[in-house]
Amino acid sequence: MDNQATDAPHEQAAAGMATHAAGRITEALRDRVSSWPPRAAEGIEHAADAARRAAGSLRDRETWLAELVDQGAEQLAQLARTLRTSDLETLVSRTGAFAQRRPVLFTGAAIALGFVLTRATWAASRRAASRT
Repeated sequence: MDNQATDAPHEQAAAGMATHAAGRITEALRDRVSSWPPRAAEGIEHAADAARRAAGSLRDRETWLAELVDQGAEQLAQLARTLRTSDLETLVSRTGAFAQRRPVLFTGAAIALGFVLTRATWAASRRAASRT
């Protein structure tokens, strides 16, 4: 019993240190992740602009397809606005709710977003490399 009594303060101190470390890690992650939505919004805006240009070139030949592409471009633009104007907790909450309501659409959107972010990152790194 005596050993348990002497271990309790050590356990409490260790738990306090772990809680403090977890808080610092969480804050660091939040700081790092908070820069992602604006960068993602930029990439999504570029995709929306490209979709609008594609719709413009289709308008004379395939009106129905041009309208569909325009609708997609507007949805992309709306997503970019949401990313720019919402805080991280709201984005996570909305994303989780959407994933539960529409899992197949969520998966497709996640793949598309990954593609857009990859392209945006690649383009940014190419621009940076060409400047040096």
